[in-house]
Amino acid sequence: MANTIQKVILLLIFLILIQTSFVTALGLSGKKLGPLIYVPGTTVTNSYHIEGTDKPVKVTIDGGGIFKHLSTTPIQDNNFELILDFPKDEKILPGEYILGLTVVEEPNLENGGGINILVAVSKNIRIEVYTYDKEIKATLDVPNVNQGSKTKVGLGAASVSYTNINKVQGEIILYDNKNHELARKTTEEKPLKSMQGIGFTETFDTEKLEPNTYFAKGIITYDGKQKELNTSFLIGNMDLVVKDYTKELPPGFSDFTIKVSNHWGNNLNNIYAKVILDNQELLQTPSINLAPWADGELKGIIKIDLEPKKYAGKLKLFYEGETKEVPIDITIKKLLEATAQEQKPQQTSEFPTVLVTVGILIMVILLLAMIFILKRKQPGEKKDEF
Repeated sequence: MANTIQKVILLLIFLILIQTSFVTALGLSGKKLGPLIYVPGTTVTNSYHIEGTDKPVKVTIDGGGIFKHLSTTPIQDNNFELILDFPKDEKILPGEYILGLTVVEEPNLENGGGINILVAVSKNIRIEVYTYDKEIKATLDVPNVNQGSKTKVGLGAASVSYTNINKVQGEIILYDNKNHELARKTTEEKPLKSMQGIGFTETFDTEKLEPNTYFAKGIITYDGKQKELNTSFLIGNMDLVVKDYTKELPPGFSDFTIKVSNHWGNNLNNIYAKVILDNQELLQTPSINLAPWADGELKGIIKIDLEPKKYAGKLKLFYEGETKEVPIDITIKKLLEATAQEQKPQQTSEFPTVLVTVGILIMVILLLAMIFILKRKQPGEKKDEF
């Protein structure tokens, strides 16, 4: 009986594989639609093409019970149109909705008792519904600038409402890193039409500010409501800043990395570094270039022949004809300690493999137990008792 059950299971698997081998790659192509902004009184259409099948197909559009006026045109030469009609008097609650467009192959009704595998393909369309209350999305943009430059601050308001806003006004405040107010400006007033945007630009005299991190606050007032935004910006000069570096090294050859940042609003070219440890120059990195305000890495192979302990050294940075020294501390590890740390990941990586092996063994045991139980429950194996 066990052999019979095993044969039945193998036969079912074989039949499924045979059926799936004939499954075609059903596809649906068309211009990407969405995310859409729901606008009452408008109609959105989009064209689609069905490919990868010679069987009859059915197209459905699911509006989640929210959108009632969705339809598709009849399929002709594997092409059809999707029609999203948004009536002017239809009120939808604000939020984000997902529409589902699905194409599915029709089942073969002449297949008798055979197995029908239905193939389908779907596309999701995201729709965002705004509110009838007066509401905006606000933006605050402050670029990084070089020392001695003025700073242009941009404040924006975009309507996310189906109602016009009568008056929008902005206020911009600059602070230093100790939260001391440096400057304040109030913008002009502007009206804001439904689903449109406006912007304000104010220029601040920051030529005399020292290189540092500064902060800006933007306040937008609109028809009795208010939104507040905060951001930071840099005033920089031609400077290369070390953000991090390799702090532990084993004896012998190993990688050494220096993470640096360009604190200037122009390119920094021909950047390289020298690593000095125990009064010895151990490495000169290849050179790199950095875009304005960009981060980068200086890398090289370093050879260590020093005794294991902590050393005070320095990084000599070279860029645009300038030189800068940064003090560093590097610990040289013992050889056995370094070897143990390199082997540790290899030991831990074996643990998931053991778990997978044990899991497979448990599944095999459970499968054998199920076959044994089915065998004992076969009615043909029971005998009548008198």
